[in-house]
Amino acid sequence: MHFLVACAAMHCPAAPAEALHAGNVHHELQQAPIKFSQRPGAIQFNEDGVLTLSATDGEYADSLGDSDELLRRVAFMADDRVALRLLGHQGEVEFRENTRIVAP
Repeated sequence: MHFLVACAAMHCPAAPAEALHAGNVHHELQQAPIKFSQRPGAIQFNEDGVLTLSATDGEYADSLGDSDELLRRVAFMADDRVALRLLGHQGEVEFRENTRIVAP
């Protein structure tokens, strides 16, 4: 649900372009995490081997208690090229908060 109702900062998912209602909420719940993971800058591989993810992903990392499980979940939502890099990542993972406002 956090992927649909959020603070509108860049580290959070964008608000849906259309109001949620019974006819679209299921579809939006399925698509929102995918759109979020595929947004430019959501997943960054730095030159020093550090993987940078959104602060929102960091919140889920805390609840999962396992960075490998988080990377598997993020990879599931990412495009194929990024997913392969995520699944093979062995380095440090950082979480970045970006408070710029995002538009749908």
